[in-house]
Amino acid sequence: MQGGPPNDVGRHIVAAVLNVAAGWTPVLTVPVLQGIWSEYINTGGGTVGYFEPTAGVKWYHDDIVTYLKSTQPI
Repeated sequence: MQGGPPNDVGRHIVAAVLNVAAGWTPVLTVPVLQGIWSEYINTGGGTVGYFEPTAGVKWYHDDIVTYLKSTQPI
């Protein structure tokens, strides 16, 4: 896969799922990660979109990647 949206968000989602499975990321669950990906990939009307962590707040590509990186173990 080439870099850039949406592939790099997908890679971070997969890494986060693996971290959840290993018990390294207690703040996330697989259903939460599935929801982030689903909303991100489906809200753009044919292009990549955003994820709303709370009503009225939109996280775009960079915001999602930054958040997922912040949940990674050191």
